[in-house]
Amino acid sequence: MLDDKLHKLEGLFHEMGSTLVAFSGGVDSAFLLAFATRVLGDRAVGMVGQSPSLPASELAEAREFAERVGARIEVVPTHEYERDGYRANEPDRCYHCKTELFSVCRTHADRLGLAWVCDGYNLDDGGDYRPGKRAAKERDVRHPLAEAGLTKNDIREASRRMDLPTWNKPAFACLASRIPYGTEVTVERLSRIEICEEALRREGFEGFRVRFHDKIARVELPEEQIARLVEPALRARVVNAIKAQGFAYVALDLQGYRSGSMNEVLSAEDRADGGMTERLRIVADIAKEGGALALAMRPSLDVSYKPDGSVVTNADMAVQELVVRRLRDAFPDAAIVAEENGLVENADAVFAVDPIDGTDSYQRGFPHFGISIGLVENGRCVLGVFFGPVLGELYAVDAGETPTLNGEPIRSRDRSGGTAPLLTPSHFHKMFVTDFPGKVRSYGSMAYHLAYVASGQARGAMAFDSHIWDLAAGVALLEAAGARLRRAQRRAV
Repeated sequence: MLDDKLHKLEGLFHEMGSTLVAFSGGVDSAFLLAFATRVLGDRAVGMVGQSPSLPASELAEAREFAERVGARIEVVPTHEYERDGYRANEPDRCYHCKTELFSVCRTHADRLGLAWVCDGYNLDDGGDYRPGKRAAKERDVRHPLAEAGLTKNDIREASRRMDLPTWNKPAFACLASRIPYGTEVTVERLSRIEICEEALRREGFEGFRVRFHDKIARVELPEEQIARLVEPALRARVVNAIKAQGFAYVALDLQGYRSGSMNEVLSAEDRADGGMTERLRIVADIAKEGGALALAMRPSLDVSYKPDGSVVTNADMAVQELVVRRLRDAFPDAAIVAEENGLVENADAVFAVDPIDGTDSYQRGFPHFGISIGLVENGRCVLGVFFGPVLGELYAVDAGETPTLNGEPIRSRDRSGGTAPLLTPSHFHKMFVTDFPGKVRSYGSMAYHLAYVASGQARGAMAFDSHIWDLAAGVALLEAAGARLRRAQRRAV
């Protein structure tokens, strides 16, 4: 499977012809630059944005990496700290930072005669809160790793195969991510954080963060390194080094290091695959891979119509082919029924696939569409995965498990004091009359409708003239979330 993804990535770079890689020195962008250099030679150039949010040690490592793999790089100053939106440090800070970075990247790509700008965004990056992706979209920045269906584990394994020193490098984010939302980002604060983290690095710690909380420095260490800090002499050195930067208190976070911990106060969008069953994790990864392909194909669609008047695109067929192939590889004994071929095989276990649920919304540029995969065993919907790639929403459940949205438990309940809408097919008004007291809405995706009911974001949903691929994933979610399923009379709801 990884070889197929790397072959596709190679084809993408040949298609692009030339590119500037937004290069930070991290695992993802390092692999992207090395691979692009292998394919395109000097028609691939890395650009490092140099600013107070990038530690000097990271810049030095980025230079060393580029020299090792023979990549061209340019180190160019960026000035995100001059942008009011960046300094204000609201939850969309990354949007303002990436707006600056990608604007500079585009300018330098044009100067160098390079056709594209690309970054290290990959298939797993849909889980956490990432407003920077909006800046990328606005500036036509491509995500080749996501387009090729590569996950973070794929990237590390491919880096290991290429003998890249970054294959096992701890994850890193810019220094501004250490400052809580709503607290102003200043050059002085970034400098203090950098010095504190350098003190930990000198003591041999890895994969850590020093979070800024006014007079408190909150230290996050990987769990296996926490006990080491208890040693009195070492603890004293660390405390003294951090207090020397003006902090009154030094706190150790007993939860340990976790990526995106500052986002915990915003939402439950952190990636949390750990609680998934193995087969659910596999199906979720397949759905995400399909979502990445759907997004990659969206700018250039071939649209046609089925005999019943519904829309179908070349992307529906390509995503279906990908998902079905991946399911066959992972579950060779299971049968598969998919919307665009109607294939039904007699088996006790059947995967029902809607490659792009909400095709009309998809081809019109609306966000409500996704990849729906359900597993039916002995007539019962036991597993459901629905991934909406634009909104980064992964709904998932396996038999006997708690249903989740991006790793957080969901229940079917009215979260809005009785005002949640009823979701219906778009032609509902032509077939039914209703005395439903609230609003009636249609998002053009049956799977999204059912997922919204399962997560309590909608009060109910109606389905009619539906097929197994429309319902299997959603029914699994609904039943696990405690929703009621019942038949409605034809003319009244």
